Amino acid sequence: VFDLDHDGMDPFMEFALGGNPLGWDSGPAAALSGGALELTVSKPTGWEAVYYEAEVSGDLMDWTTSGVSILQDDAVLYRARDDKGTGTDDKRFMRFRAGPAR
Repeated sequence: VFDLDHDGMDPFMEFALGGNPLGWDSGPAAALSGGALELTVSKPTGWEAVYYEAEVSGDLMDWTTSGVSILQDDAVLYRARDDKGTGTDDKRFMRFRAGPAR
C-alpha cells in the first residue's frame, strides 16, 4: 500500500474520508449505539464521484452488505448501522469501503 504518512490508508482512502494523505488520520468513527455497531464517515467537499459502503461479518471471513442500514448518505456524512446488533452471543464486525462511483 502506498501510504506516505504510515497510517494504513492509501491516498484515495485518505481523500474519501476527508483526510490528508500527508498527515495521520484516524479513519471512520465507530460507535456502539443502542446495542448496534455504527460507522460514521465525514465526506470531503466536491467528491461526488465516490461510493461509500459498510459491510458486516460474524467471522472476519465472510463480509456482506445484507443487514446493514444506511442511516445517512448525503453530501456531508455517510452513517451505517449493523441491524443484527450486539445483543446476541454472536461476534459482530463492521468495516467501511470506498471506491470510484459505480
